[in-house]
Amino acid sequence: MVARRPRRLRHPGPRAGRPQRPGPVRRPLTDPARPWTRPPSPTALHSVAQILTDDPPPGWARRVLSAGRALLLIDGVDEIPPGEREEARRWLGELLDLYPHIHCLATVRPLAVEDDWLRSEEFEELQLLPMRDKDIEAFVTAWHRAARLECDRYADQHRAAAERAELDGLEAELKERLRQNTALRTLARTPLLCAVICALHRRRGGLLPDTRWELYRATLAMLLGNRDAQRRIGSPEGITMGFEEHQELLQCLAVWLVRAGRAQLSRADAEQQIEVALRRLPKVREQGSAATVLRHLLNRSGLIQERADDEIQFIHRTFQDYLAARALIEGGSLLELLQNAPNEQWRDTVLLAVGHCRPHEVRRLVEGLLADGAASSYGGRRADLYVLAARCLLNTVVVDETVGERVADRIRTLLPPRDSGHTDALVSLEDYVLPLLPEPSGLGVRDAEEVAELICMVGGSSAIPYAKRFSLHESVHVRSTIAASWFQFPTERYAREVLAGMSLTGLAISVSTPDRLRLLPGLPSPSAVDVSIDASSSQLGEYLPTAGCEELNVYGNAVLRDVSFLPGLTDVRSLSVTKCPALEDLSGLVNTPLTALELDVGTLGEEELDAVHRIPYLRSLTLTYGSSSPGRLPAAHPGVSYLRLDSRQPLDLSSLDAWFSLRELDVTVDSCDWLTLGSPGPVRAPQVASLTLRLSADHAGLARLGEVFPFLATLVVFTHVPGPLPDLTPLRTLPGLRTSVARRAD
Repeated sequence: MVARRPRRLRHPGPRAGRPQRPGPVRRPLTDPARPWTRPPSPTALHSVAQILTDDPPPGWARRVLSAGRALLLIDGVDEIPPGEREEARRWLGELLDLYPHIHCLATVRPLAVEDDWLRSEEFEELQLLPMRDKDIEAFVTAWHRAARLECDRYADQHRAAAERAELDGLEAELKERLRQNTALRTLARTPLLCAVICALHRRRGGLLPDTRWELYRATLAMLLGNRDAQRRIGSPEGITMGFEEHQELLQCLAVWLVRAGRAQLSRADAEQQIEVALRRLPKVREQGSAATVLRHLLNRSGLIQERADDEIQFIHRTFQDYLAARALIEGGSLLELLQNAPNEQWRDTVLLAVGHCRPHEVRRLVEGLLADGAASSYGGRRADLYVLAARCLLNTVVVDETVGERVADRIRTLLPPRDSGHTDALVSLEDYVLPLLPEPSGLGVRDAEEVAELICMVGGSSAIPYAKRFSLHESVHVRSTIAASWFQFPTERYAREVLAGMSLTGLAISVSTPDRLRLLPGLPSPSAVDVSIDASSSQLGEYLPTAGCEELNVYGNAVLRDVSFLPGLTDVRSLSVTKCPALEDLSGLVNTPLTALELDVGTLGEEELDAVHRIPYLRSLTLTYGSSSPGRLPAAHPGVSYLRLDSRQPLDLSSLDAWFSLRELDVTVDSCDWLTLGSPGPVRAPQVASLTLRLSADHAGLARLGEVFPFLATLVVFTHVPGPLPDLTPLRTLPGLRTSVARRAD
């Protein structure tokens, strides 16, 4: 698999005046541009693309192209020598004129060709965005799938099988490493670097570097080494240089950016810095000007790019910081690092500098950070510098014992954390901070809460023994933090060692994976359970606690069709079932002891909602109406005293007066059109004493509230409507009415 840097993607839009008749199946013809000696003819595309099939029948390529069933992928236009690119453009234009119905995708590094290079051929230019987590996982899968294809070429089938098995293991292992290692995952956001990580992982037999700077050093060696030579690319820009020369030139750009506190530099600034560096690189200086060398770095290094006109930057800030740190240490600028350490933009540069330091320089750096922290009168700055010193120590191999103890003592002064800023800083120390934590027995409730939160934010296997200690704390708030953080720890071990041994009375447990649902029966009964997975009614009935659970929230369940599990949960008094589009049967609600119910009405009709009327002890009801929901109330319930309705369409509340026990009404709706829907007269609900309105379209109808609710005592209006707040002065005639109006942005 060849690693490539982010490119402009170009594909043709509909060609004006020409019918689009793409076939149902497209045959991909991947045309690597770099080995061309001359542009291939249509009949030669199959062989140039190196498609691993038998020889095609005569005329196959022309038939596929003529029928519009070809997807032509031209990879690496920038790798064609500059003098031959115009010929390649003409060839592509002629091919598209000859076969107007094919789809084509050409990849090219930014700056290798001028903007809109293929506009005359009606191409649209796109820019690749950073990959998301799921994209990274898909890329790793695809990379290893492609690597396994190599095994098909082996004559030795035993070797092929062993190689495939090894790749299977490497793929699974790398995916797990990416999930756990934030720095590694961040580095993998671009296809090129993700491919480099895959290749590095395979080359080293699954062993990736342990530290950030080692990973970056290895990545740079792959990117700046002889990658072009291995791919049989000559010198498209007319420049040839090795790893050390590349690194020296990029360092001069990186350190300039860090010192200037900027993320981009202009072409003129870049050329000026390269001009200075070329004085130390005579072999490179002989090959071209600073402008030529800069163009080479932009097109061939894979580390810098021009994102916008005259804005050059590193593809990832980490490479900038790594190279700047190396330049600063080599230049003897340790004092400069210390002076700028309080500046947040310098933090990563300071951390990465440790990897370039000798042991005595590490000691000077760490001691300097501790001294500056102690001298600071601002607690936040002191904490940041202490934590930075600890992180530097964690990133070095040789640790002076005395310095290590001094750092640990300073970190202890930050515990328990005083605020969220301290907590976030301490979390960055990960497992290091855990042995320094105070015991729960010596802490007040507030301090115990802060430490418990810190433990759970660190998470992972190492934090489980510490979470267990705090799981027995008398404070329900401390135990709530421990119970709510299941997702931060290995699922089964946390359930077995922490949750199973603590009281969950008064606490909520979140079930967001099938494994957690399966483990619920082995835990003490929590007072509340939140379930946000796809699970059938029978599965919920099998695993949810039959006793002790008073509140159940089921959310985002695409397969739940009924609530037949509910009668078996004898202690549930509050039930919420939302975002469950398949729900169609509410008969399980009948005669249950529920006192509070929340439902997405969805497509439920009057017959299904009739079950609500037959919940004998119901007091609170919340209904959310979808875009296709009938905006009508279910049959009036004689016991409901609180009713909340959320609808983005008109509501028919003509039966509101039949809800005899209703005292509090909360309505989220576009406007108050429902006030006039009564028959034969307007809606009238004299029993309602408290009304909350959340309006999003207009304020019309508010003046009629006095007619509808003649004994209203409290009115709260939240409006999303632009313009002045609604005028409630017409309601002054209601005796003793208290009103509140506020604008809500959410």
